[in-house]
Amino acid sequence: MRVRHPVAVAAVVLGLLGPWALGAERPGCRAEVRATPRADEVHADYVYKVFGVELESSEDCATVYVDFVATETLFNGEQITVTVRGHRKVTSTHTTYKVKHRIARDSELASWEFKVARCAVCGLE
Repeated sequence: MRVRHPVAVAAVVLGLLGPWALGAERPGCRAEVRATPRADEVHADYVYKVFGVELESSEDCATVYVDFVATETLFNGEQITVTVRGHRKVTSTHTTYKVKHRIARDSELASWEFKVARCAVCGLE
């Protein structure tokens, strides 16, 4: 059997499966993130900037993807921005964990932000 209209077949499949066919999140999975700076961990060549991170989710079980965006001022005054994505499986509506970000001893953390990139219900990732 030959499919004469592959676009029509794709439209029917997408119509039956909805946006999940494209890997979209299930509606209703929401998460919020808050971070609090903690005491630095100073080592000989580097410093760990430490944060207490709280996640709240609308689901009892979800995987929450969080982006940490930091701007560092280097020893020579140059600024760089780095983004690190991490994820946590949340098995209650609230969880807290520790995040460490390593910078050189002669650098400064000019700004930082944690933001939710994605929330996926367990089993639907």
